[in-house]
Amino acid sequence: MLFKSIRSILIMATTIGLFSISCFAHAGILSNLRYYAGISAGYQHLSYKDGYGDGFFPNNNIDTDLYLGGQRAGKFGFEWGVNSSPDKSQHVRLNPGDKYPGTTVVLSPGTYQVWDAHISTDTVYLGINRYHSLNQAQTFRAFAMLGGAWAKVKAYVNFIDDELPGLPSYLDVYDVYNDFTTTRLIPMFKIGLEYDFTHYFGCRANYTWTNYASFGGIKSLQHPGSSAEIKLGNANAIYLGVYVIV
Repeated sequence: MLFKSIRSILIMATTIGLFSISCFAHAGILSNLRYYAGISAGYQHLSYKDGYGDGFFPNNNIDTDLYLGGQRAGKFGFEWGVNSSPDKSQHVRLNPGDKYPGTTVVLSPGTYQVWDAHISTDTVYLGINRYHSLNQAQTFRAFAMLGGAWAKVKAYVNFIDDELPGLPSYLDVYDVYNDFTTTRLIPMFKIGLEYDFTHYFGCRANYTWTNYASFGGIKSLQHPGSSAEIKLGNANAIYLGVYVIV
């Protein structure tokens, strides 16, 4: 399963990357560019709409960003990358008065449910950078990137245990397993600082905003006609990384 996921991400990233490079080359944008490639690691906070996953799925996760790009005349450039937040899970206990994401029925007094909730995100993105030099040597820069990302959200839940009187445990819950996986093209934004230590090596710190809220409601793949549904907010992430200049 992990191999298939990694393979699909790499195929998608390579396809988008090659298509983008061919378009830039045809337009003459790739001439006189300074190229770079880097890796960053950081912390991502993903929010959820109230009643549609908030307090049920994990909010915080580590995140990695692999990227390459080109910079022209120290002012403009493009960047293509793959951003990945691995699977993270947490056990959630629903107590009397609580509701399953997207549903309106609350648990009765004296009952409970325990679920194992998982979520991961992957994006392949392409954006245009605008740079502003902060020193005379042009080794210290601020940048802003606006782009689009082909994003995949994989969220699923497993039923663990319950106390609902009158039925055996394995019959108490209708949706024993729900998968909320989906993909969509969404906007994203980066802003940050870069510093070249040498002509071949530098470091970067940046903030990234990803518009996962534009996914809207995500229905269960197993029970699309049920009320089970999650709705994401946006993701905010901070990164620190290094890059090489080629």
